[in-house]
Amino acid sequence: MTDAGPLLCVLVGEDVAHWRIADRWTWRLIQDEKPWTVDLDPEQVFVWMENTERGGRYFKHRDIESFSEGKMGRRLRLHFRRTLRDLDSLDTKGVQAFARFVRNLAWAEFQAPKPRFVYLAMDVDRKRARVDGLARAVDARDWTVEPIGVLPDPESEAWYVAGFVPEDAPERARLDAVFARLAFDPSVHADRLTSTTSGPRDAKRVLAELTAGDEERKARCLDTDFGHLCRAGDSTGIGEFVDAVRRHVVAALR
Repeated sequence: MTDAGPLLCVLVGEDVAHWRIADRWTWRLIQDEKPWTVDLDPEQVFVWMENTERGGRYFKHRDIESFSEGKMGRRLRLHFRRTLRDLDSLDTKGVQAFARFVRNLAWAEFQAPKPRFVYLAMDVDRKRARVDGLARAVDARDWTVEPIGVLPDPESEAWYVAGFVPEDAPERARLDAVFARLAFDPSVHADRLTSTTSGPRDAKRVLAELTAGDEERKARCLDTDFGHLCRAGDSTGIGEFVDAVRRHVVAALR
């Protein structure tokens, strides 16, 4: 907590998987580096803004698509359309990501109470321009909210796979079977997975195979040591997310 109480956060993403990762890993990182939080409930330290219209503790991008670009530009002194014209180095996906993230941040600026941290989540799907789009959105103006990127590449399931460590013989056998099929160990090289649902390396398919479709086992993948996660998830964006939470959220706690 801070002198003003728990840190208020909001996540805008594609689905609940983004929020589950952000929630679990934020709390783990806080507990790792702030020993005084070990005996506290997470809500005493940080809380998520509730989505009162749809329910839940996260927002989908489409939940805030109606936020007016004109109002955003006038009130934030952000020349939105002119800024879009200045993004010549980005492809279409990058420009779309930029526009979405700027809208997310502008929307957060006008919430009451205003969140301290805005987690901006999107599967990269091997379209690295989306990462550049986030960077451009963060630099578009001096935001009073603090952005935290949640950008799994290719998708969130790859971050779960990076945390899969066999717990028993049947799990070892499943991993060996996937290894034989792919000719690489996905729990060590999660960056080689894809987000193509019909493909053999699809992260969702691989995660389902490794965990036998068990949701509780899938959730335990998020409890793996961060050193392993960052190594196995090299080039998937895990390290960048962990570093951002440490530098911003953890550092905000006394």
